[in-house]
Amino acid sequence: MKIQDIIRIAFYHLNERRRQSFLTASGVAIGCAMLITTISVATGSSTNIREKIVDTSPHVSIFPRLSIPRIPENLLTDTTKHGFALVEKNITSSDKQTIKAYTEIVATAEAMKEVEVVSPFVMAKLIVRNKTRFKPCIARAVIPEREA
Repeated sequence: MKIQDIIRIAFYHLNERRRQSFLTASGVAIGCAMLITTISVATGSSTNIREKIVDTSPHVSIFPRLSIPRIPENLLTDTTKHGFALVEKNITSSDKQTIKAYTEIVATAEAMKEVEVVSPFVMAKLIVRNKTRFKPCIARAVIPEREA
């Protein structure tokens, strides 16, 4: 069977059921157009979200060095094989990670020509509760005048 015969048979069946063929072809075309539109919108929105995250988060963060290593005291001596370790005696709520002379660090960073903006902040780890749901979060406090 030659290609001309195949095309002739295909056109014969398409012409015989003209309305059904039109609906089928238009359904496939509309489906492809919707798929292309959906993929384009999803790609654009994910790129937009990624750019906003990069723009709002700092490129460099300076944190204090830990003076007390956070090693659980029963890490090596745990004979019960519970699978967890306690860090209660190493870390208390009064332990604060602070940079004592942060103004000097800010001044040093601002003096560098590569640095555009310096903004000190205070960060705290929190647990937010809504009725019976608990979610961990991080709160940052900034000086609004220093934000770009």
